[in-house]
Amino acid sequence: MTNPPADGGPPDPAEALADADTAELQLLDAEALRRLHGEACIRCGEVAGLRPAGYAYTTTGDGTRYGWPVFTCPTHTTA
Repeated sequence: MTNPPADGGPPDPAEALADADTAELQLLDAEALRRLHGEACIRCGEVAGLRPAGYAYTTTGDGTRYGWPVFTCPTHTTA
């Protein structure tokens, strides 16, 4: 997981997801949930031209891991 911003605000869930294939999030806001549900690009939130991009993983308080099939936009799709 990425470090919190220098201003002391909460970590950016999208940044955490973009930084690792198996990001473990502590904070799931509405935007993070849209991305985890495949409704938007996991990296930037774009909704057009989404393509499958593997899985992102989150954990519950008891350590249970959940895999989410995620998508990327054409800008963030790698060959």
